Amino acid sequence: MVSPLPFRLWLFDLQGVLQATSEKDAQISRHLLQQLQQQGIAWGWLSDQPGVQSLALLETLAQNGLQPRAGVAGTVAWPAPHSCWQALQQAQAESCRQTLVISATPLLSQSARAAGLWCIGLARHAQADRHWLSLDKQRQHDRRSQATLAHYAAGCHSVVEQLADLPGSLHDLAQRLQRGEQP
Repeated sequence: MVSPLPFRLWLFDLQGVLQATSEKDAQISRHLLQQLQQQGIAWGWLSDQPGVQSLALLETLAQNGLQPRAGVAGTVAWPAPHSCWQALQQAQAESCRQTLVISATPLLSQSARAAGLWCIGLARHAQADRHWLSLDKQRQHDRRSQATLAHYAAGCHSVVEQLADLPGSLHDLAQRLQRGEQP
């Protein structure tokens, strides 16, 4: 799923991205994190919730051998960039330009942009599968469109429906970096 890219630090929206709503999403998340670790790419998480609420998910990740380099919970409310900057410091990131945030929350996307980071928004990932599947096609389309627009309005560089759709956006961002674009 992930080929070597210029991003040396990936930061994930803990509740919106890493907290899977289905077994399929959980497998995709774990596989992505395993690939990042195998390639020596640091990853971390950001949460707007107090640390205690995130512990169960973090314990599950640790049981799978997945160790984040950074984790910031419930500091200054998003869209302030403080949590992103704290994560950069924890991970000892060399450059904002080499950091990617993957968010299902438009406020975190806005925070990432305010911090000067690259950002990909997820339009559907945070929707519970059972709830999503109960919607008719038009309602799904409307919700997806609303989420996509909210992420772009927050400043995302790209928006995908779910984690499995990342490769195309990652390729696009890599090309933009090669052209010298800044976040």
